[in-house]
Amino acid sequence: MDNTFTGKYGNLRAASLNFLSKNFIEELLKKEQGDFIPSLSRTNYKHEIDRLINMYPMPDSVEVIINSHMVGSLSNAYAMMPPLARDFVRAYSAKWDIENIKGILSAKASGYELSQTESFLVVQQNNPISTISGSITAQQYSEMLGLGGVEEIINYLVRFGYGAIMLKSIDEYRNTRDLSSMFLALDMHYYSNLLQSLRFYNGDEWQASAFVRELIDWKNIISVIKATSFGKHEGKGFAIGGGNIREEHIYTMTGKEIQSLKGDIPYEIDWAFEAYKSDPLIIYFDSAIKRAIYKKYLKMFGSSPSSLSYIMRFILRCEIERDDLRSIWLIKHYGIKGLRAESTITTSYIE
Repeated sequence: MDNTFTGKYGNLRAASLNFLSKNFIEELLKKEQGDFIPSLSRTNYKHEIDRLINMYPMPDSVEVIINSHMVGSLSNAYAMMPPLARDFVRAYSAKWDIENIKGILSAKASGYELSQTESFLVVQQNNPISTISGSITAQQYSEMLGLGGVEEIINYLVRFGYGAIMLKSIDEYRNTRDLSSMFLALDMHYYSNLLQSLRFYNGDEWQASAFVRELIDWKNIISVIKATSFGKHEGKGFAIGGGNIREEHIYTMTGKEIQSLKGDIPYEIDWAFEAYKSDPLIIYFDSAIKRAIYKKYLKMFGSSPSSLSYIMRFILRCEIERDDLRSIWLIKHYGIKGLRAESTITTSYIE
């Protein structure tokens, strides 16, 4: 273990005790929508609920509460982080900047108002999720939302590096009004930077490196399934390099039918294929692969003496709890039932 982490390891383990249990998540899934906030109020979400519940209209306030709690929890991990882990965690945390940027651009392209978008940003007060990187603040996100359109936002983002990446696809956007090439460029930059950040670590980063490669596989597999579902069997350039599955093989997968992809996907996700037969939703595959990867690496990271591994375990638990609570709230709000609802929950399959 990194010696600079030894005194902080116990604090992070203690903070882990605050995660909601598997039983709590399963019981919350069974409750009515009106029980959601009262149930969370009896947990360590009470502080965010008391502070934020009246700042936004329902149902947006719930989104703000859940996101804000995750940011606060992750701040604990960042405060306990030794110097050697910072480059990787900084690179990993950029995923939230990218999620926010995609959300803002999509909203702006669709003509949504600021008030319909701001509550979904992953920030806490005036701090971004990637606090340690000195990245985009909540105020700067608000400034972006107030800009006139997509191109103005992209130009604003040049100062953070993201704008320059997206400007390479600006002509295509002007011709098609399609943001997908820009989003792909952001994703490619993100994963490339993530792998690069591990090059000069402590020599015990193999677990984090293996995790990133599987994240890339996950992203590429879902891209293939989307292309196949929409009948797009031609074209290259969408695969992200650095995963376990070679890019050449990713492109050969796009010419197959969905049910024929079982042998190409290195995860036990038969239930997703069965669900897709009667209810062709890509989310089944996304959820199934997420469960498989997170279950594997939560166990691996939790049993490792490496400081980076244990920090990553804490970060993943924060993400899973946030995603599950958001899913349960949306399930209740929109009246989603059956497998569509159950398939979005991860906690029950990782503990």
